[in-house]
Amino acid sequence: MAITAVLFDLDDTLFDHSACTRAALADLRVRFAILGRAPAALVEAEHRSLLEALHLRVLAGQLTVDDARNERFRRLLAFAGGTPDAASPIDVAAAYRAA
Repeated sequence: MAITAVLFDLDDTLFDHSACTRAALADLRVRFAILGRAPAALVEAEHRSLLEALHLRVLAGQLTVDDARNERFRRLLAFAGGTPDAASPIDVAAAYRAA
């Protein structure tokens, strides 16, 4: 069977990635107190910035998707004032994916 059409969702039209991200981050702010201390808008903005920066490293072959995700949440926890023992970035990344 020949492919006759391909759809690309570049702006949250078919899949509302932005809403899913906000919901997952809201869940994290409840589950992990350190993230709940920072205003939601700041957590969302920092998350977006980290995602974009680390995704470039994934595209360059410098990080795997999983390593980039763990690093994103390590940096997000640090941004929120977390200490290394406040929450595991791996646990936060897993909770984000589950949410």
